[in-house]
Amino acid sequence: MSIETNQQTGLPSSSLAAYLGTGIPDGFDAAVQRHLDEALRPGDTEALEANRDAWIRFLLRSLDEIDITIADLQNRLRGTERSMAIHDFELEASRNKAILKRSANGVVSCPRILEALIEDCPETSP
Repeated sequence: MSIETNQQTGLPSSSLAAYLGTGIPDGFDAAVQRHLDEALRPGDTEALEANRDAWIRFLLRSLDEIDITIADLQNRLRGTERSMAIHDFELEASRNKAILKRSANGVVSCPRILEALIEDCPETSP
């Protein structure tokens, strides 16, 4: 039995669709990734803005996946290889948190909830 997966996340497409909600345009996850990579295409910003709640959920899920990956790397790798790999994922998490802070501004009504969601983000530290 073959399960269709999303190429960006490797997650089953139905799982991603269920997580993000209905009405999300095809390629939305790729637009989020292009935004993270600073490689937006025409129409990406509009798609992200039009689906801000899904954008925020996707970024939160991405942070969870990064945390899981870091924990896995800590168990599987040793020495310099582990340090370098974890550092790369920590940089990615910091970038995601900064974008999450900007994209969630004005959407998440309680600033303390937003701070808890993106703890340790350099832009939110006093």
